[in-house]
Amino acid sequence: MTQVSQCAGGIVIFQDQVLVIHQNANSWSLPKGHCDPGEDVEFTARREIAEESGVSALDLITPLGTYARHKLALGGGDDLRELKEITMFLYRALSPRLGSIEPQSRPVWVHHSVVADLLSHPKDRAFYKSQMDTVVAHLARRMASDDDHPKRKGCPDPGRAIGPRPIGTLRPNCRPR
Repeated sequence: MTQVSQCAGGIVIFQDQVLVIHQNANSWSLPKGHCDPGEDVEFTARREIAEESGVSALDLITPLGTYARHKLALGGGDDLRELKEITMFLYRALSPRLGSIEPQSRPVWVHHSVVADLLSHPKDRAFYKSQMDTVVAHLARRMASDDDHPKRKGCPDPGRAIGPRPIGTLRPNCRPR
């Protein structure tokens, strides 16, 4: 019999980067996890993001919806014993600082355009791809509002980056957004 679990998490952005979690050195996912009994899904999403990445200062941008998938089996594929109903939110991190409290989780910031290629579960990839327009639209709005900031003139345009650019590699006159 299949157990159904309520889970929540988020697509967390900082500049042009998205937070992904390298778990158990063998899989990649967006930060998410199981809801505790009686816990609100948005609270669960924030808690799981903080536990897996150390990122706790978040601005909620918008709810993204819910999708279902089976648990990832140890050898790959689906573990049909557990079906996860995952509710996701779009957040903006207020700081790029990472530091997981879970030893099996290694958080990493990567360019938004390569996230889908990293995600291990096909349904996670499909969900992320279905949300790309929302993510890119929000990044474009952020870039447009930041272009008017006089101290940020001359900063590289993160929207034009081709691949991952580590946080902290900005030009000297640029401050993190």
